[in-house]
Amino acid sequence: MQFTVRSRNLTVQAAFQRVVDFRESLERSFAESLGQDPTPVETYRHAYDQTGGVTTYSVAAAYQLTDRLSVGLAGVRWLGRWRFSSLASEKPYAQGEEE
Repeated sequence: MQFTVRSRNLTVQAAFQRVVDFRESLERSFAESLGQDPTPVETYRHAYDQTGGVTTYSVAAAYQLTDRLSVGLAGVRWLGRWRFSSLASEKPYAQGEEE
């Protein structure tokens, strides 16, 4: 935004940005067999969930001192947060169980 103060330009800017987003979830299951026998002997399950991210906040201002010279100031704040949870399990395969 631009303003006029004492016949000179004053510019002010503020911004917010989500730089990185860590939001992701995954769940997978698989079975293990031995050798050439395709019959599963163990089943495995793995799931994870993560949230969070990195955000920035910035503020800047500039003032025109003369027709050819302006002076300005800027500040940036980076903030980050991350939460992660994971579950892994394994169990002997039971006949009739879905792979």
